[in-house]
Amino acid sequence: MSASLSRLEAGGTLDDCALTDLYRADGPVVRVNFVTSVDGAVELDGFSEGLSGVPDKRVFGLLRMLCDGLAVGSPTNMGVLSW
Repeated sequence: MSASLSRLEAGGTLDDCALTDLYRADGPVVRVNFVTSVDGAVELDGFSEGLSGVPDKRVFGLLRMLCDGLAVGSPTNMGVLSW
């Protein structure tokens, strides 16, 4: 099994179509996406909301649109966090 990593260079902005093309997979894929702080924390005051911004939520939304199945953590599933 091999993995590849692509890097976007800073420069321009991407519209939703261009961003979707970058995340679209040609075959079966399992993808994990979450936000962390520089020190590795996944929450701030008990919630991940404080760590994510508009660009993060945009990517989350596009990835959810592209997937065939979605697994979420229990706080998200219980409606504790809003997207």
